[in-house]
Amino acid sequence: MQPESIAIWGIKASFCEVFLKNSDKADEHLVRAKDVLNSSSQINPKDQAVFEHYTGYILQNRDNNEQAITHFKTAYDLDPRPFRKDQYEKALKWAAEEDESEEPVNPV
Repeated sequence: MQPESIAIWGIKASFCEVFLKNSDKADEHLVRAKDVLNSSSQINPKDQAVFEHYTGYILQNRDNNEQAITHFKTAYDLDPRPFRKDQYEKALKWAAEEDESEEPVNPV
């Protein structure tokens, strides 16, 4: 991997978000990943998928499942690898479980 790769910036963003609990720094790294992506004369779908995947991962960590699902689906559509499909399906499941837990309980 090159130092200015989308994957490196995505990994840095994920590390800052999950382990350092520093969302601002994670966002900075995602912006840098997006800059690297946009600096290409022609955007490679696999590179776009990497960016979408890391964005989804960070959003899911922030309990923003609806937006995470969108990014995971985009990542899978661009680069249909099994691990992307698994992540997308897990996000759908977690969102469904979250919706079920938020249903009001009717007193009897």
